[in-house]
Amino acid sequence: MDCRGRIRHLVELGSLVEKSGLVDLAKDDRATVYGALLDLVGRARSVRTIHALASWRRRGRRAIDAQAAGSSGRVAGLLGYRVMKRADDGSGDRWGLWSDERQHWIDVIHTTERDAAEMLRRLVEDERSTFKDFL
Repeated sequence: MDCRGRIRHLVELGSLVEKSGLVDLAKDDRATVYGALLDLVGRARSVRTIHALASWRRRGRRAIDAQAAGSSGRVAGLLGYRVMKRADDGSGDRWGLWSDERQHWIDVIHTTERDAAEMLRRLVEDERSTFKDFL
C-alpha cells in the first residue's frame, strides 16, 4: 500500500471510531479511546474470536446499511430483534422477539404476532429515548 492509500485507510478507520460514538463517550481522550480498543481486542482474543468477529461484522454492516438509508448509522441493541413465531409446545401460537446476532429470545411471549410486534415497537421506542444522547 502506498503512502496515500495508507493515509486514506487510517482516516477511514478513525472515522469509524468517531461514528461508533467512542470518541464522544471517552470525551475525546486518546488514552481512553486507545484503552477501550485494547480492551476490545483482549476480550475478543479471550473468547470465541470467530464468533465475535462475525457478530461485529453483522452489526457493522447493519449500521452501514442504516446510514446509507438515512438514519444515524448507530444501531441500538433492540433494533437487532425481530418478531418470530416460537416453536409450538401445544399451548397454541406463541410469538416472541428473536436476535439473530445474539442467537437468543427475549423472554416476552405473546399469543399473536401483532402483540409481539407492538411490544418490539415500544421496546425500541423506550431504548431510543433512553439512549437518545448516543443515537
